[in-house]
Amino acid sequence: MASSSMVKMGSCLKADDVQELVKSKPGAEPERYIRPKQERIGCSALNAPASLQIPVIDMGRIVSGCHSTRQHEMARLSKACQEWGFFQVLNHGTGHWQLLERIKKVVMEFFKLPLEEKEKYAMMPGTIQGYGHGFIFSDDQKLDWCDMMALATMPKSIRKQNLWPDRPLLFRPDLVLGLSAHSDGSALTVLLQDDESVGLQILNKNLWISVEPIPGALVINIGDTLE
Repeated sequence: MASSSMVKMGSCLKADDVQELVKSKPGAEPERYIRPKQERIGCSALNAPASLQIPVIDMGRIVSGCHSTRQHEMARLSKACQEWGFFQVLNHGTGHWQLLERIKKVVMEFFKLPLEEKEKYAMMPGTIQGYGHGFIFSDDQKLDWCDMMALATMPKSIRKQNLWPDRPLLFRPDLVLGLSAHSDGSALTVLLQDDESVGLQILNKNLWISVEPIPGALVINIGDTLE
């Protein structure tokens, strides 16, 4: 039996590799992944119109704009934090947009590796670092239709260098969810979206709003700790 601390981490129960399921059984998702009708994308009356988008904040205006421009953008930032808890940020100072594109390319190349290669970095029981399917609390819960690679960087004491990879050198989205609805316990979460996929949705005023990717932008989530 798994210890309570392991269960709390949610990674002590192993699940099938989603990419391998897609290859071996295309269009035949296991029952554990199929969501109740009320949870499926497009089936909820709470889906917001596509025209409703989260705020976009320009950090360049705050950092180098004139006084009135800074005040205006800071007021928009404050409103976004208070009323949304989510926003996209442009001109964030993380370097040229090509750096972000290289990051996305490396990530995609890793997930294209053979399963045997990826399992060299498999999650260990009681942790959420490495490759696998985290946050599995029981044998009965509905699983997320995704594989994940999680690596901690700070503080340095929690880094697991043995899990940092040496390489890289058709499913039905109407029935499954890539990641279950949740809130982040952190202070801030910074997300880099794939420009070609609209998967992220946020809940605001009881409406699920799709976050349209903006090239070069980062998505900021005000986590539970800061909220």
